[in-house]
Amino acid sequence: MPQASPGISNYQSIFDDALVAYKEKTGTDLTSDPLLRKLKVCNSPDDIIVLLRKRAQSDSIKWTKWLKPIVTVLDASSKIISLINSVRQGIRTHSSGVCS
Repeated sequence: MPQASPGISNYQSIFDDALVAYKEKTGTDLTSDPLLRKLKVCNSPDDIIVLLRKRAQSDSIKWTKWLKPIVTVLDASSKIISLINSVRQGIRTHSSGVCS
């Protein structure tokens, strides 16, 4: 089984902490929400946008114009975190002692 990159595991822990904080503030456990389960199987930002647009239409929510920018920023942030963690990991494992 392939191991998750350091960025993915860091992102997951941030997400898990946010779920706990949300539950503490609202009393609502989002992990049992059907929308969250559907979001977990999305493979791309476009998949997420399509899913949220469908949800917004069914709920008559007028914020769909914000979906693409929000999802795009979140996706880019996740990739940047992953890249930073990969670079940090590479620096730790390939340190030549020059910057020590």
